[in-house]
Amino acid sequence: MNTKKTRVNFLDVTLEKNSKNELETRVFKKPSNCHQYVEYSSCHPGSCKSGIPFSQAKRYRRLTSNKDQFIIDCDNIREHFKNRIYPDSLVDQAEAKAAQLSTHEALQPTTKSDSDNILFLCSFNPSLPNIEKNGKYRGLLKKSSKKSVKEIFKCKPVIAYKRPHN
Repeated sequence: MNTKKTRVNFLDVTLEKNSKNELETRVFKKPSNCHQYVEYSSCHPGSCKSGIPFSQAKRYRRLTSNKDQFIIDCDNIREHFKNRIYPDSLVDQAEAKAAQLSTHEALQPTTKSDSDNILFLCSFNPSLPNIEKNGKYRGLLKKSSKKSVKEIFKCKPVIAYKRPHN
């Protein structure tokens, strides 16, 4: 924790009193933070790689009370994502989505209903088909002669990937 008369840095937040004597917040970046996000060319699921820019932009939106400061901070993290070979369109989309949120909305947890889903766990490989989004595989499995397979695939399949062996 670092403190000054009108500002305090605590964990990843800077609290500061502005000229109107109002409290403002923004993201505090430690000097040791080198922004080593997963490189876009790495062997990770696409949803993981596309989620990183949005999660960072949402974090900045959640912790930054001033919209102008949020835009400045987004420009800074854009450079870090460029260094990690992220497509500009992906970063733009993530920042635009986060900018639409109010601070209050960004603080709300996201909830998903998994009651109609079934979870499959498998090792990640970029050549695997995306059966979550591709309905043709669900259709094939529904045609199985086994009743147990037909029953399982009434639900939406959700894939959870684990790291493959080195």
